[in-house]
Amino acid sequence: MKLFGSKKPEGNGEMSFMDHIEALRWHIVRSVIVVLVLTIIAFFYIDFFFNEVFLAPARPDFWTYGALCRLGHFLHMGDKMCIKGIDNFKLVNMEMAGQFTQSISISVYVGVALAFPYIFWEIWRFFAPALKPKEKKYATRILFFSSLLFLLGLLFGYFFTTPMMLQFLMNYQLSDKINLPGQTSIPNMIDIDDYMSYATSPSLYAALIFELPIVAFFLAKAGFIGPKMMRMYRKHAIVIILFLAAIITPTPDVVNQSLFALPFILLYEVSILVVARVKSNKDRRDAEMDIAL
Repeated sequence: MKLFGSKKPEGNGEMSFMDHIEALRWHIVRSVIVVLVLTIIAFFYIDFFFNEVFLAPARPDFWTYGALCRLGHFLHMGDKMCIKGIDNFKLVNMEMAGQFTQSISISVYVGVALAFPYIFWEIWRFFAPALKPKEKKYATRILFFSSLLFLLGLLFGYFFTTPMMLQFLMNYQLSDKINLPGQTSIPNMIDIDDYMSYATSPSLYAALIFELPIVAFFLAKAGFIGPKMMRMYRKHAIVIILFLAAIITPTPDVVNQSLFALPFILLYEVSILVVARVKSNKDRRDAEMDIAL
C-alpha cells in the first residue's frame, strides 16, 4: 500500500470492507501527519500566534473595535458604536504546567485550522471513487461550499463574536460600588485556560452554525424538513437570533446588534432556498417517473 493514493483492487474492481478500512486508515494517517507538521511549525511561532492572534481581541486596538467606531462616525452616530478597552484585565496561570499545556493546545488549534482544507480534501478522496460522475459534480460543490462556509464562520466568529463576547463578559461588573475599605470594584483576574476557552469557542461555534445550509441540504434530501416547515418557524428563528445578539453585543444600539444578527438571518434564508431547491428537484423527478409509468 502506497502512502499517497489507494491501491486499485484486483479482479472485478470492487473493494472489500477491509480494503475500505485500509484506504480510510491511510487517509486518516495523511491528515494526522499534515496536522502534526503544522502543529510543530505553530509551536515554534507560539509567541506570534498567542500575542497577535489569540490575545488580539482583548486589546482596545483590535481591528473590529476601530472598524465599528469608524462605521458609527460614518452613520453620524458619534461614539455610540465605539467600544472602550477592557477594564481591570489580568491574565493569571493557576497550574504548574498551565502555560506549557496552553502552548501545546494553541499549536494544535492552529494546526487543525490550517490543515482544515487538506482534511476536507482527504475526505473527498475517500468517497470520490464510489460516486457516479453526476454525484461527483454535486459532491465537489458541497465540498467547496462547506469549506468556504466553515472559513467564513471562523472569520466572523474571530472578528465579531469573540471580541463582542469578551468585551461583554470582561467589562461586566456585579457591582461598581463595592463597600469595602480600600476597594471600590472587583478586578477580573482571568485564568489563562478560561480565557483561551472563551477566545476560541465562539469562533468554532460560529463556523459550525455557518454550515446550516449544508445541514439543511442533507436533511431535506433525507425528507426530514421542507421549505414550508422552515418558513413556518422563520419568526421563531429570527427572535432567537436577535435575543442572542442583544445578549452578546456589549453596546445597546440597534446597528451593532444587527451586524451580529444579519449573517445568521441570511444563513437561515439561504437554507430555506436550498431546501426549496431540493424539494423542487424531487417533485420533478417524481413527476417524470409517473409519466414514465
